[in-house]
Amino acid sequence: MEHLSDAALLLLARSTLTKEQLDEMDRLRGIAAERRPTAEEQERQQALLREYDETILRRAHAAMLLSSRGYDMSDPAVLKQP
Repeated sequence: MEHLSDAALLLLARSTLTKEQLDEMDRLRGIAAERRPTAEEQERQQALLREYDETILRRAHAAMLLSSRGYDMSDPAVLKQP
């Protein structure tokens, strides 16, 4: 990631799961609260959680690199879409 442009790092620092992925996570969490999820539901929930974890790690790494390049990552405006 160190070789990416500032613009590419900003995109990574802003990245999130899609609304559909977040909705599916909520749906699966609701299922787990009501009953024991099927093996397929558990696998899907684990896959979504891995994707979420990977997204957070990419965001943090991108933010660290941007900070080292002089961006003030404590300013929420830095992560606003242009």
